[in-house]
Amino acid sequence: MTGYVETYRGCVHGWECDHYGHLNVQFYIGRISDAFGTLMGLIDMAGPAIERRNLGLVAVHQENDFRRELRAGALIVVQSGIAGIGGKKLRLHHRLLNGESGELAFEARVLCICMDLAARRSTDLPDDVVALAQPYLVAEAAA
Repeated sequence: MTGYVETYRGCVHGWECDHYGHLNVQFYIGRISDAFGTLMGLIDMAGPAIERRNLGLVAVHQENDFRRELRAGALIVVQSGIAGIGGKKLRLHHRLLNGESGELAFEARVLCICMDLAARRSTDLPDDVVALAQPYLVAEAAA
């Protein structure tokens, strides 16, 4: 198993395209944002868990690589994995694929920091979150 899990599936809408007829940059990032929520749900760091734990994850750095253009009507699949976890840090790797051809259209590497929402400072990730993340670990070379 590669560790990647499908975290989003949808299509490109015409209104999301720029004047070249391609999916606009902001919507690539939006898909990654949607995928992030799904992945965080899998490791108990989304929705009610945020309130229960009084913890959140903050994206502090993101690198994006645009590989192929997507046009209106294209099917999209996002696969996400955890490229590293430990201490206060969580490193994510998202791959946005053309849902028909399977070609890589976009990928993002995101560094997140765990935050204590009451103290407003960084803190270590809970042990159970680290354990829940294990099935989604991806090889560093892939990220």
